[in-house]
Amino acid sequence: MTNNHLSEMDIQQYALNKPVADPAIVLHLQECEMCSSRVSAYALLFSAIKDVPKPAFDFDLAGLVLSQIPKSGPSFSGSMSSVYLLAGAIIFALAIPVYLYWNHIANLFVGILPLGMYLIVTPALIILVFQGILLYKKYENKMNILNTV
Repeated sequence: MTNNHLSEMDIQQYALNKPVADPAIVLHLQECEMCSSRVSAYALLFSAIKDVPKPAFDFDLAGLVLSQIPKSGPSFSGSMSSVYLLAGAIIFALAIPVYLYWNHIANLFVGILPLGMYLIVTPALIILVFQGILLYKKYENKMNILNTV
């Protein structure tokens, strides 16, 4: 009999997967009765755990939770109308200078070389695409979290 016994991890792995066990572990278990009795105890424990029925509620848990969530419909409050009014005022305030100074604004882009325009527009489009992708990924993650609940 040997004085160095197997670790708990080795014993549990052997009890779970006997066919893929290390030959040194098998040799030790043939010689050591203490370790082999621990393997048989773990094997009995693992088989008992497999036989335990999965817990199930005798009521509809999803239905109970969903019934407590308040249903929200489209609500139009006074605060939303003030937001729309503010957005309209901002658009109007920006539209007036654009209308009045359209010729000067158009002349801003006349002197820029096409290469310079490409160097301005291309990074802006790339940034917009990546921001859109990140926004979509964030949306997908939130939907996955909601769907797993």
